[in-house]
Amino acid sequence: MFEWNRETIRYRIDAGEEVGFDRQIADRILPHIGREDHVCDAGAGLGFLSFALSQHCARVTAVERDREAYDVLCYLAMHNGCENVIPVQGDLFAMQPETPYDAMVFCFFGKVEETLRAVKQQCRKKAILIKRAHEGRRFSVVESPHTRLSFRETAAQLECLGIPFEAETFTVDMGQPFSTLQDAEHFFRMYEKNGLHYTRQEVLNRLIKTGSGRFPYYLPSQRPLGMIVLDVKDIPDSFSS
Repeated sequence: MFEWNRETIRYRIDAGEEVGFDRQIADRILPHIGREDHVCDAGAGLGFLSFALSQHCARVTAVERDREAYDVLCYLAMHNGCENVIPVQGDLFAMQPETPYDAMVFCFFGKVEETLRAVKQQCRKKAILIKRAHEGRRFSVVESPHTRLSFRETAAQLECLGIPFEAETFTVDMGQPFSTLQDAEHFFRMYEKNGLHYTRQEVLNRLIKTGSGRFPYYLPSQRPLGMIVLDVKDIPDSFSS
């Protein structure tokens, strides 16, 4: 599970405000939701995807379990004037809305069976799953495998369950801006899962100098993603209980 803390929140805000990949992901989702829809953003984090979706639907319920991330989500929703984003703190998989959502979005969040169960119990139209379609970690100087459930594995599980779905892949730059080189070095130390120590030159070799006063360094990260779209009616009733 992703760990939210003061540092990861700071980096995510910088990426969300400067890079804008959440809006690109939202653009892929929007053809599958309607203007009058009530959408649930499951595992919303700091809410950047919720904010992007909220401009094109009636309202978004942004559910986040982590209290620290939720507090920031509430602040950013108010600060950005997103009045139709409704932050909710708690465990999405233990919830039951008063009325079913029209659509649910699971972006890098949820295992297949728990997702299907939540969708069957909480939603009346569609579920959109965004998964990583790449094998390596974004934020490592040395490529290393990613252990989270991938697009390919999710599609294979749905096929085994006999559940029809639409699927497509696309590429998004999910990079990270930095205010200083020291900030970039700290970032790599924080995200490195193999206990490796990188020299300043190794970190610098991964960065682009932007010429920007606020973020003079940038870590590009072109990443293929996969989107899976499900109709609730196609999920077996066995996932209702």
